[in-house]
Amino acid sequence: MKSLKRLLVGVCLLLACGFCVPGRTAELLKPQTAEKKSEPTSASWSATPDQLERLYNQVWASVRNSYHDSSALKDWASWKERYKGQLRTVDQLDAAVKDMLASLKDPYTKYSSVADRNRHDDYTNAQLAELGVLLKTEVDGSYVIDYVHYASPAYRADLRRGDQLRSINGKTLKGMTAAEVGSLMLGGIGDELAVTIFYAGIEEKLKVKLVPTPGPVLTGRWKDADVAYIRLPNFNDGEIQQKMVTMLFDMDQQVDGFIKGLILDVRGNSGGSINEAVNIAGMLLLDGNIVTIKERRKDVADVRTYAASKGLENVHVGKSEAERKFWARLKTVPLVVLTDELSASASEILVGALKDNKRAVIVGATTYGKGVGSSVWELENGAELMVRTIVYETPSGLCPSGVGITPDKEVLRVRHSQDDAQLKEALKTIKVQIAKRR
Repeated sequence: MKSLKRLLVGVCLLLACGFCVPGRTAELLKPQTAEKKSEPTSASWSATPDQLERLYNQVWASVRNSYHDSSALKDWASWKERYKGQLRTVDQLDAAVKDMLASLKDPYTKYSSVADRNRHDDYTNAQLAELGVLLKTEVDGSYVIDYVHYASPAYRADLRRGDQLRSINGKTLKGMTAAEVGSLMLGGIGDELAVTIFYAGIEEKLKVKLVPTPGPVLTGRWKDADVAYIRLPNFNDGEIQQKMVTMLFDMDQQVDGFIKGLILDVRGNSGGSINEAVNIAGMLLLDGNIVTIKERRKDVADVRTYAASKGLENVHVGKSEAERKFWARLKTVPLVVLTDELSASASEILVGALKDNKRAVIVGATTYGKGVGSSVWELENGAELMVRTIVYETPSGLCPSGVGITPDKEVLRVRHSQDDAQLKEALKTIKVQIAKRR
């Protein structure tokens, strides 16, 4: 079957805090390279009722064959014939698939229609901007912030995960539909939203200016004469490892090959590719395990453990002697990792590996707590299917889901403060480590 295509590069569409799994090909999946990935469109796609039903059944089979928890599929067979003979339009297919997946009550298993996928571009073309938060609904119908996108208007206004979002522009959100709340979080570039939040017994009213959220950028700079600082924004860029290699080596040459310490900042890092996180962890570890991935392939459990040597595959090929010596030093250079409640998913793989192997001191706040991963497929109608297919554990056996990874030194951000206490503590910690080496 050719109508369901596996994306080899993935951005999980429900949460920015997702990672996607490139990899296996099942009998109804056809791999597609990043270069050939097409823009989502269904304008030219028309289908007969039989074709619509076949596509519905392929989505059903993908979940049956790959969903990480087979025990959650005890009633899944009942969905196979639920819409038999009822699908006449693409809109009806979209609604049926969403209804089926909603029965799992899993935020990491989702169907995104063409309209869903095009919404970001539509906003950009219309000069619109979003608040930049992901919400979850409480049992009483109220809305709580579950994630804040890094550098978004909400992030700049210091809205936090766990804040109750009570009203926008004077309209109470409790009891509204998700679509109604979503429309309120959208506005023209330069507009201000009057936002009311509630946290720790405090109700706070804020004015939030809507501006486009900048794209993720790998940054590097000096935080001291010989302490390098690298901020990893996410792991969605398939070249992030090589970019980090180049950036650090260039910085090392600026001090004649004597970087004495490294601060790695994954605050606000929402995740991305498992391979990128594993490779970067491998570059910083002499030995030890990085992560254990547990995946289900039909009725067979697939358990894989990645070791530190994985991170060496793409680093030393064709490199100079100076570069090879640099990477040997980097595996033992004093290292501090900065985390916060927005460090999620693939970034937690990196943090867990460095912490459990006692390679780095972790400074900041407990991470988000998402020890699961999703696979993404592109359908012939231009829609995308995301299915939770894996869970993972750090080398110590911890699955971060729901608990996160605790830092070695907890430093919480003070709300609305311009002082970066976490970074200050990281600098203090790295200097102590450097002094011990003398």
